[in-house]
Amino acid sequence: MLPSAHSAIIPLTKPSASVMDRLFLQEIVLRCAVGVTAAERQRRQALLVDLDLFYTWRSVAALDDPQKILDYREVSRVLQGAVGEREFKLIEAVAEHLAGVLLQRFPLERVRVRVIKPKALTDQGVGLVGVEIERTAAR
Repeated sequence: MLPSAHSAIIPLTKPSASVMDRLFLQEIVLRCAVGVTAAERQRRQALLVDLDLFYTWRSVAALDDPQKILDYREVSRVLQGAVGEREFKLIEAVAEHLAGVLLQRFPLERVRVRVIKPKALTDQGVGLVGVEIERTAAR
């Protein structure tokens, strides 16, 4: 996916360990072929994804210019494209894949990705099953 005009983000300041901001997006619905068995992967299932995106935007926010900040819609589009027609056996693999795509595509220092498979164990009385990972950019 090529960057849009809104998604060309260039941080104005290099983040330091003491200054970090967090953008969160919650309950992003991704339709994905995921499951241990081939039969389970034959139909796309809804996964819920929560993100914490860590980067510094203080100097960009001071400009109050939407063209200079991380485009939330672009983040959502990138996630949808990242699962696309792929198949995954594990939600752990989905989380790793999404974290890698986000760190490559956006000027982030760190990401936290939570992937929830709402109906994984409802027959056993479990409401939600999910994983959460945190990854840091290799810059």
